[in-house]
Amino acid sequence: MITTTRAAVTSNIGYTFELLLYALIAGLLYLVGKRFYMHQKRDAIRLQGPPSTPFIGNLLDISKMMGKNGGLLYRVHEEWKRLYGKTYGFFVGPRLFVIFEKLEDVHEILVKQFSNFTDRQPMDFIHESLRYALVNQRGNKWRHQRSRISPAFTTRKLRAMTAPVAAKTAILSESLESYADCDEEFDILRAFQCLTLDVIAQVAFDLPSSCQADPNDIFLAHASRFFQEMPNPENCPPMAISLLFPELAPFCEFFHRKTSDSGRSEAWLIHKLRAGIVRRIEHPEPDRIDLISLLLPQNTTGIDEQTIDTVVANCFAFLLAGYETTSTSLSFATWLLAKNQETQDKLHEELKGIDLKSENVFDIVMKLPYLNGVFKESLRLFPPITFFVNRTCVNPTTVGSVELERGTVVCVPVWNIHRDPTIWAEPDAFRPERFDTPHHPMAWLPFGGGPRNCVGARFAEMEFKMTLARVFSDYRLKLATDSKELNVLNPSVMLAPERVCVTVERRR
Repeated sequence: MITTTRAAVTSNIGYTFELLLYALIAGLLYLVGKRFYMHQKRDAIRLQGPPSTPFIGNLLDISKMMGKNGGLLYRVHEEWKRLYGKTYGFFVGPRLFVIFEKLEDVHEILVKQFSNFTDRQPMDFIHESLRYALVNQRGNKWRHQRSRISPAFTTRKLRAMTAPVAAKTAILSESLESYADCDEEFDILRAFQCLTLDVIAQVAFDLPSSCQADPNDIFLAHASRFFQEMPNPENCPPMAISLLFPELAPFCEFFHRKTSDSGRSEAWLIHKLRAGIVRRIEHPEPDRIDLISLLLPQNTTGIDEQTIDTVVANCFAFLLAGYETTSTSLSFATWLLAKNQETQDKLHEELKGIDLKSENVFDIVMKLPYLNGVFKESLRLFPPITFFVNRTCVNPTTVGSVELERGTVVCVPVWNIHRDPTIWAEPDAFRPERFDTPHHPMAWLPFGGGPRNCVGARFAEMEFKMTLARVFSDYRLKLATDSKELNVLNPSVMLAPERVCVTVERRR
């Protein structure tokens, strides 16, 4: 009897194992078949592009081309444009990306046919803390959340947020005094990073911060570590695996978050942010104007966890969008102004007599024409995000002569458009006055375009202009010897200078 039972158990185990083996083989065959099918799509729509393999796609090509071009992603798309024109397709793992650079096609995607391109590209390897953020929402969920967040950035709300930004820029200006006294070279990129983080700590995190005064500030330490170790496929194997096998992305992201220093810093930042939100719910401050108060419902009685998660996610996304991109944009603008002294003098002349302590400073600064030209021209030459204006096709449609299936990712190469000589005369020249005359609405896209553009674009513009107004009304900046040529980093979608070393003189 016992022998018979054991035989039956052994037989069942063997049968179960056999079923699992068949299921595994079937799953692998399905994946292989799906990969080959996906890679036939480009040929089916007669789209040019670099040769690819079903599992790797063009990832190896991208890596090799970046290795030959200083690790710059935008160089890859410059080269492919030269080879295949302004419309072509390439693969990242199994996923087809179609580049559209003609402005009429870009307008079609971002504006005219927006209903067919409502969603951003799938972000498989995404931090858990961002899953409820606006940037990751699709369809009706995006529309609902966008309608709730957009009122946080109306002109009236931005005027109210100008005071803390002005206070933080005043601290920056005071810190530059010490460098003016000793004629010492210093990296202003670091100063701008401390400034933008100081602003976000107050405006989004409701945290007391001394990022500009204390280089050992714990908030600064965790935010810096998080950004310095932000993953890209070149330095993060779990992310590379998730690009090849999107099905495994949640497991790869979880492993990376739990084992990396950036993951631990993220956990610290999220904990502090959640604590600030809970504190605000328990002790409301009706007169306070910051992102938390603007995103929380007016009546916080009985607020549910998902609402709190959504506020946490969007405040954290504000950190990601507002810290690195704004500080790098300010650094690029400073480099351009320090390199072009005549342009810097024109800006200073416009800023003469402006009272940066005035209650109306928002309206004054936002309407200065030459400052606006500097803002736009700096972001044209050095857009902080070079490859994030991407959309997923949600309905079959045609753009130009290309027939697109549902699920295809379409991409707008911002760097290429901003440097296109057929759109911009002398595209590599720094000429703020070029924005005195109108341009095609799709020719300038540092914040994207159409209904799904960057929701915080006007806040970023306000912070940028307030900072430049403060710095260049008080000081003349000159480039240090090692920064007369700019070393640009573009390992993924973000663009940044390695450093911008300057000297400071007081304006008399």
